[in-house]
Amino acid sequence: LDWFRGERYQDFFKFMDSTGGFWLHRWGNNPIRTFAVALLLEDSDVRSLDMPYAHQDYCSCGPESPPCKRATPSGHFSCTEAVTSVGGHINFSIAAAD
Repeated sequence: LDWFRGERYQDFFKFMDSTGGFWLHRWGNNPIRTFAVALLLEDSDVRSLDMPYAHQDYCSCGPESPPCKRATPSGHFSCTEAVTSVGGHINFSIAAAD
């Protein structure tokens, strides 16, 4: 969290805020933080989590995993196999937001 409180990120955030995009275009904090990480950090300082993730119409079961399947009529995504951090396999069911 120190990085987000630091001068570089705060300057970036203040600039983005000054454009009015948060109000005019309903920018959320996730894309802004993602842009800041991509622009202001070295690749070696960024970590990626290999875990299932679903949001609205997007779903990822993780790298080297089979694609997500969407159940009907519930609309829930499911991953048949996803590699965990210890190398085992576990089933996941991820609810998609409407």
